Amino acid sequence: MQKSLGNKKKFKIDKSFVFYMSVLAFPILQFCVFYIGVNFNSILMCFQNFDPKTGEVVGYTTDNIGKAIKIFFTNIEGLPDKLLFSVMLSVLVIGITTPLCLLFSFYIAKKHFGSSTFRVFLFMPSILSSLVLVTIYQFFVERGIPDLVLTWSGKEIEGIMQNKDTRFFGLMFFNVWFAFGGNMLIYSNAISGISPEIIESANLDGATGIKEFIYISFPMIWNTFSTFMVVSITGIFTNQFNLYSFYQSWAPEDMQTLGYYLYKETQLNTVSNAKISFSHLSSLGIIVTCFTLPLAIIVRKIMAKVGPSVD
Repeated sequence: MQKSLGNKKKFKIDKSFVFYMSVLAFPILQFCVFYIGVNFNSILMCFQNFDPKTGEVVGYTTDNIGKAIKIFFTNIEGLPDKLLFSVMLSVLVIGITTPLCLLFSFYIAKKHFGSSTFRVFLFMPSILSSLVLVTIYQFFVERGIPDLVLTWSGKEIEGIMQNKDTRFFGLMFFNVWFAFGGNMLIYSNAISGISPEIIESANLDGATGIKEFIYISFPMIWNTFSTFMVVSITGIFTNQFNLYSFYQSWAPEDMQTLGYYLYKETQLNTVSNAKISFSHLSSLGIIVTCFTLPLAIIVRKIMAKVGPSVD
């Protein structure tokens, strides 16, 4: 009898193992193909030479990284300026988005008036395709706003994204709104997960809403906050801020980020119109990684050191 029960128990364990493996198989396959495979291929491209006409590999060399460094530091295609613009735009978007996202998340987590409406409106960019949102946004800022101004004042103006004086602010507003969705959902869920007893104790001690956020909620979600900050830092040099969706391959020179430039040139390589080959683009990516990796490590250590104690 004991032997039969033991066999039955063993069969159940094996069945559970098969179930878990079937659930994990697809994510693991995706990780292997789209992370390990893609990154390995990107590193391999640094040492390959391509035929500009056929796009086929014609040999291997160790000179591509050196040539990419020369391309960068001799200011070919204005790469240092694009890098600085990437940093500036990232700092502004992160600096504006993060505090607003935290405050809105706290408001939504506390289920105040209109919180459900805010959740839907702010999470919408994460549901819809970025191309759909760009199309809607462009229609509003390129046609809607000029038509309103013409109706109200009789003055004709250029579209926000075409006007040299306003296109930067139009792009920044879109990216701030676009960044809200996923961050807000995770922040609000993290705040909602704080023990009600802790919140009740703070309220009994006379903590107002803003004090509850500063002294209770924010310290309790510090790990989530620091993770988002590190992830944001890793994308500074590769984020193209939806410029390709707005301008395709013809974004104004003063609006191009390094991420947009790499993306654009990669797209042009498929039709043999790029000024820089796949090998040099891949090498530039490795150089960017060499900048990003230590920066992310430093930020992670700083966040761990200055983070508040929740004990």
